[in-house]
Amino acid sequence: RFDGVVRLSEQGLADWPLVGRILADRVAALSSDPSRESVLVIAHGPGDDAENARWLSAMEARLEAVRRLGPFREVRCETLREDWPDKRAAAEARIRAFVAERTDAGERVLVVPFRVAGFGPYAEVLSGLSYVADGRGLCPHPLVTRWLAEQAEALFEEQSQQQGAAGPR
Repeated sequence: RFDGVVRLSEQGLADWPLVGRILADRVAALSSDPSRESVLVIAHGPGDDAENARWLSAMEARLEAVRRLGPFREVRCETLREDWPDKRAAAEARIRAFVAERTDAGERVLVVPFRVAGFGPYAEVLSGLSYVADGRGLCPHPLVTRWLAEQAEALFEEQSQQQGAAGPR
């Protein structure tokens, strides 16, 4: 029964530790020789610099699962900061430079989006560069379904506890 109270999950998908396994699965599907490949994981990114640093730190923690796959030349995460033109320009330059430098070094660059679905604007950003991607975001993946179920269960439990504490209506 809907009680008129809106409940929000406190743990976003990006903060869930098992997202690392999703990223590792995406990279494993693209990889053929980790010793000759670098990995770039790209996210949307916020406008605020402190919040962007938090995003990058959380992403970096999730990349440990990718690093365990094999001896990649480099594994890096970046945020494009898509909605803030002044910050996006600098991010695009860093992203393009990384892909170009790794390609010039004879490596395959595997690009994986850290977004719920799709490849976002990354094909446009990487236009003219050589990279490997399948265009898939975090969905679909069985672990995303698991995360959704866990979040729903926690919210229903919270609602049940609050209704129990308030007594019958």
